Amino acid sequence: MKSEKVFVADAYTAFVMHLIASEIPIPRPESTQQVKVFFPRFYLEHKKVTWRKTLLSLMAPARIEVEEIRSDPSKYVMLFRPSMLDSDFDGNLPSGSRCLYSRWSGYLEQKEWQITKSKLAEANGDLFEVHTSGHIYADDIKTLVGAIKAKTVIPIHTFEAEKFSDFTPNVKLLNDGDAFQI
Repeated sequence: MKSEKVFVADAYTAFVMHLIASEIPIPRPESTQQVKVFFPRFYLEHKKVTWRKTLLSLMAPARIEVEEIRSDPSKYVMLFRPSMLDSDFDGNLPSGSRCLYSRWSGYLEQKEWQITKSKLAEANGDLFEVHTSGHIYADDIKTLVGAIKAKTVIPIHTFEAEKFSDFTPNVKLLNDGDAFQI
């Protein structure tokens, strides 16, 4: 589905998009007008970000500054973190900003999100909770495993890995830290 909006990713998200773009059909941030890359002040100033110069160079064609976003905010959909509010947006969000929040609702009680919600209200904006659990249902796992015709299924991030053998014979159970030769 195409949108008239330009997606603004932060440096980290843009790097992940760059890495997986050869595997799945998503735009490469460095080579499309539909994705721009915003480098938060924290990223630019943090001493531990060792690959900053490389990423700045790679993403230079897609770089966007906060002033450009502020000049026409309705043109953009931006990945936003509360840490950007003061350091990058000087404590003020563009008028009519909308925030699609997709984390656990309990985090909204934390101070940084209380401040963000307050700033959204000041900007006549709003926040929508659109979180999903992030966990897949057993029937959906069965459908996925069947659809991709997996030669081997290695369950991870589960307390019941042995139950995978209920819907596929190709299960390989590993303990944390075990190596698997491909």
